[in-house]
Amino acid sequence: MARFGAKLPTLATLPPTPLELVVLALGFPVACSALRAGGLRALARASVPTLCALLAAELAHRWESHPRGHVRLSHLDIGQGDSALIDLPDGTAILVDSGGIVGGIDVGERVLGPFLRARRRDRLRLVVVTHPHPDHFGGLATGAATLAVDEIWDTLAEEAGAPQAPHASPVTGMQEAWKAWRSARRAAGTTVRGPAEICGEHVLGGAAVRVLMP
Repeated sequence: MARFGAKLPTLATLPPTPLELVVLALGFPVACSALRAGGLRALARASVPTLCALLAAELAHRWESHPRGHVRLSHLDIGQGDSALIDLPDGTAILVDSGGIVGGIDVGERVLGPFLRARRRDRLRLVVVTHPHPDHFGGLATGAATLAVDEIWDTLAEEAGAPQAPHASPVTGMQEAWKAWRSARRAAGTTVRGPAEICGEHVLGGAAVRVLMP
């Protein structure tokens, strides 16, 4: 059972929506009454409407969370630094930066990860890291640890002249975590592009994206 549960990390950590909580609150007393009155068979029959309602609520939430036909920009409240999710017209999304506080809370674990799970994002069309400061890339390693990523625009590559932090500093640890995440994504088939490749105009998910400078 433990092995089976470990294979479903995303399902196990999806936060319920308000509508799903209402469905559960209404369905629970019905299920308890059915169990007392007719045992497990009655419980199974009584649970069918609740499960169908939960499925409908989840599908409706996913449809609302992935808007189509227009662009939606969401800025995350991560304190110092930046992080924004751009929903594209075709339903895919771009994550621009991820926040990060040196020596502080893990904004990837506490903010970015829960936000992406609430939006039911298990895949990103593109992740953009705008510049080599930990308050812009520090949350990726934990906030997007299990996400599939099609493409990364990386301005942190050593060949781009990114400054290296002193040995054994908190910044170094965040840089190493970022590099490990980037390497894992590349090994999984993610395309990683450096500054020389990303300048100019691109069409992504039905939207024009223009990069003026790395």
